[in-house]
Amino acid sequence: MINLNILFLQGHEADKLNLFAGIANNLNNDNITMLAFSSYEKSFYKKYTKHKIDFIPRLLSKISKDNLNEYKKYTEDELFDMSLFSNKFNELNNWKVNADYINNLVVIFLEYLHEKNKQSKIDTIVMWNNTMLFDRIAWHFCMKNNINYVMFEQGYFRPFTLTIDNKGVNYENSLPRDRKFYEDIVVDYDRLHQYLSKSEYLSKDDLININRDSKFKKLLFIIMDKLKAKFSSDFIDCTYNNESINEKIVRIVKKKNNINTHQEELPESYIFVPFQVHDDSQIILNSPNIRSMEELVEVVDKASKELYELGRRDIYFVFKEHPVDLNRIDYSGLKEKYKNNKQLVFLSSGNTNELINNSMAVITVNSTVGIEALMKSKKVITLGNAFYNIEGIVEHCDELDNLSKSIIKTLDNDFNQELVDKFLYYLRFDYQLEMNWRNPRNEDIKKIVAFIKNSKED
Repeated sequence: MINLNILFLQGHEADKLNLFAGIANNLNNDNITMLAFSSYEKSFYKKYTKHKIDFIPRLLSKISKDNLNEYKKYTEDELFDMSLFSNKFNELNNWKVNADYINNLVVIFLEYLHEKNKQSKIDTIVMWNNTMLFDRIAWHFCMKNNINYVMFEQGYFRPFTLTIDNKGVNYENSLPRDRKFYEDIVVDYDRLHQYLSKSEYLSKDDLININRDSKFKKLLFIIMDKLKAKFSSDFIDCTYNNESINEKIVRIVKKKNNINTHQEELPESYIFVPFQVHDDSQIILNSPNIRSMEELVEVVDKASKELYELGRRDIYFVFKEHPVDLNRIDYSGLKEKYKNNKQLVFLSSGNTNELINNSMAVITVNSTVGIEALMKSKKVITLGNAFYNIEGIVEHCDELDNLSKSIIKTLDNDFNQELVDKFLYYLRFDYQLEMNWRNPRNEDIKKIVAFIKNSKED
C-alpha cells in the first residue's frame, strides 16, 4: 500500500527514537508524522529524519478548551485506565500526584488525535508499548475509532529479540492462550537447543549498541521545557512523571553501586520468588491481586506457614530484590517483619540464573523470570496476569488463599517438557523478531516495515 498515513508516537529514549526514525525513513512514504513530546525528541527527529514533526507541547496548547468532544466517547473506566499508570507511578515514587493535570492531558491529547484523524484519516499509529500516558491514550483511541496500530516492546530473549504486535504487549499481546494451539506446534529440536538462548543470525558486531546522546544532554532539554512551560502560554509540559529536576540530577550523576554477586549459602530445597520493580507496569496494570512486593511476601508467608503445618517443612522460599530497585527501595523493614519465619530467605542481590537453576520451582507475579525458568525446565507458579498463563505450562493461582495447595500440586506433578518446548519454540522463532533493536541492521528494519504494511492490509 502506498502513502499510508502513519503516526509515530512517543519514542521516550534515544534508542527507541532511533528505531522509530529508521523505520520511518525506510517506509518510502511521504505521509508520515513523527510526534515529539519534548524538545529533545523534536531535536532528535530533526537530525535523523526528514518527515513532518508534530511538536505536541505547542499543538496541545492551541486546542480550544470550549469544544472538546472526543473524550465523551469513552466510559469512565476507559478514561481512568488511560491515566492509571501515570498516577500510580508517581504515587509509588513519592512524587506529587496531580490527577487534574494528567486528566487534562488525556482530554486534550484525545482531541488532538481526533482532529488529526478528521483532517486526514489515520491508517496506523506506531508506539512503544501501551503503558505510558500518551501511548495508553492512543491505544484506546485506536480501538475506539477502528484504527490500526503496531506496538513494540523489548523481546523476551534479550538482547537479540524484539516484540512487535498489532494487538498489545505482555499480557495484552496476540499470543494464543489455547493449550491445543501449542500442542500442534512442530519443533525443530536442533534449532531449539542451539538457539533458544542465543542469536541465530546476529554477529557480535551486530549486538554492539550505539550511545547517541548523554543523559546530561537530555536533562538540559528537560530543564528547558520546564522553563518554557512556566513562562510561555503556548507550551504545555508533557512530562507526566513528576520527578523533580533535583531528583533527576541526583539519579543521573549518582554512581551505580556494584552489585554483590556473592551467592549466600541457601537451603537445599527452595522455591525462588524474584521481586519485580516496585513501579513495574506489570504490577500496576496486570496484577489485580498483588499490588506490591510487600503483598507478595505476605501471601508467600501465609502459604509457607500452611505448608509447615502440613509437614512440608523442607520447603523454603528465597526472595531476591530486583536490581533496578537497589538503592531506590529500602526493604529492611520488610525483612525485619518476617525475620522469625525461618522458611523465608531474603537476598538483596545474587545470580538470578543460579537461583533459578538450584530451585525446585519459581513463583512470580508475571515477570519475564517466569519465561527464564521455563527455559531451564523449572516449574512455574504465577500470581498475576501473564501471557504464559497456559494450562500445562504454568500453574496459575488467582485465589491467593489457595497458594499452598498450588505449591503442593506443582511440586507433586510432572513437568510437561514437551509442551513447554513447543511453547518456547513458537515464542522464540515465530512470534519474536530476531534483531538488535538498539542498533538495527537495514535488513531488520525492512522486516519491521513489511510487518507494518501487512498489518494494515490484514
